[in-house]
Amino acid sequence: MARVLIVDDSIDVLTLLQAFFRRRASHEVLIARNGEEGLHQALEHRPDLALVDIMMPGMDGYELIRRLRADPRTESMGILVLTARGQPVDQRAALQVGADAYLAKPVNLEELEDIVDKILSDRSERAATALPILSLKGGLGVTTTAVNLALLLQQQAPTALWDMALASGHVALCLGIVPQTHWGAILKQPDIPVTSVIQQHTSGLQVLCAPPIPVTSQGLGESQVYRILRALQETTGYIVIDLPPILNAATLTVLRHAQRVVLLTGHDPASIQSTLAALQVLRDLEAKSLVVHSRPIPSKPPDLDALSRLMHTSIRISLPYDPRQDRALRTGMPITLSAPDSALAKAHRQLLKLITEH
Repeated sequence: MARVLIVDDSIDVLTLLQAFFRRRASHEVLIARNGEEGLHQALEHRPDLALVDIMMPGMDGYELIRRLRADPRTESMGILVLTARGQPVDQRAALQVGADAYLAKPVNLEELEDIVDKILSDRSERAATALPILSLKGGLGVTTTAVNLALLLQQQAPTALWDMALASGHVALCLGIVPQTHWGAILKQPDIPVTSVIQQHTSGLQVLCAPPIPVTSQGLGESQVYRILRALQETTGYIVIDLPPILNAATLTVLRHAQRVVLLTGHDPASIQSTLAALQVLRDLEAKSLVVHSRPIPSKPPDLDALSRLMHTSIRISLPYDPRQDRALRTGMPITLSAPDSALAKAHRQLLKLITEH
């Protein structure tokens, strides 16, 4: 699912395209009646794709596209021009100012769908892979999994690790780094560059730490989350996100834009209940979700087939308890680095293989 902005001064066109995108592609749709409103919507909500009419009162489509391409917050978004002016000279003009494609009105919906799919597909191939790790029950090793997966991915391509905890996240502790800054600074200074709040681990991993004290405001909004993801995508191949155990506007935005989702579960009643609830909420993301069993404390390994049947999902891997994880946490040296031959480190490598195959 993508976020699509439609900018057109025709109510009939807006109504037709809004219904089309919601019905046939399940995309999130934003609408604007003129160029000024379209620019505001784009900067506020950072859509994946904008469909822009050319002939509009005030700011026309050409000027809107120029401004979108000139702003670092929107310069990489997809742009498709829709206009009644269908001459070759009009097409060249649209492409010269920065449009990705051009389609003359009246719009053929089959052709529109093909062009939109291609633009979004090309954009997805260029974007970094976002990989959130989630559990609605604490204590299942979400941070441990996020840190070790990020370190393994860093060996393949530049990787960012984002600790989205609202306060006192443990990513920095696991990596043995002292947070010099954190994403909470963006709440106080919305215009500061995201790069200014990123720290680098000795492995080369880019780390976005959590605020050290509780966030007393409403926390990150949808547009702020999208801005951070966009910034991280510009410099990395992978973004691993350590999600807090809640489903709110911020975490749902991450899940919506993720290419893969790892949902950790245990085999105790509370874990099963929380996982079933999460699966119910995330059923639209089932195709890109991977449910993983985690056993962070000593216990008898469960029957994964039986657990899969109970949860009505497939659980193909279990992250085992490993006593060396306690020392890894105390020393700030993740087990992937400190004990690469350990059972847990091997399981993380197996999980990474499943993620890349999924």
